[in-house]
Amino acid sequence: NNNTDSPVILDRSARGMTRGTVGSGSTTTSIVTSSIDPASTVATQFGNSTYKRVVIFDKDTTTANLRGQAVAISASTTGGVLTVSALTDSPVSGDTFVIV
Repeated sequence: NNNTDSPVILDRSARGMTRGTVGSGSTTTSIVTSSIDPASTVATQFGNSTYKRVVIFDKDTTTANLRGQAVAISASTTGGVLTVSALTDSPVSGDTFVIV
């Protein structure tokens, strides 16, 4: 459609997403991250009682029952622990996700 703004808009959207990998010790309501980019540097950076971002597990993540599952983040810590609505299964170390 000759819209030259589309690649720029897509790139900006992608840069607003956060990639993460689950660490050990996660539960159905608490996701412990082993890596998160950008790093969690401020408490409530990814969610609080006023605004909620969403975790979406990758379609090829390790835990099959979490593939494509999305859940709201209600709190986060500077250490990268995400408090979420109940997932169907606890994530395991190595599961991957995006935060939007």
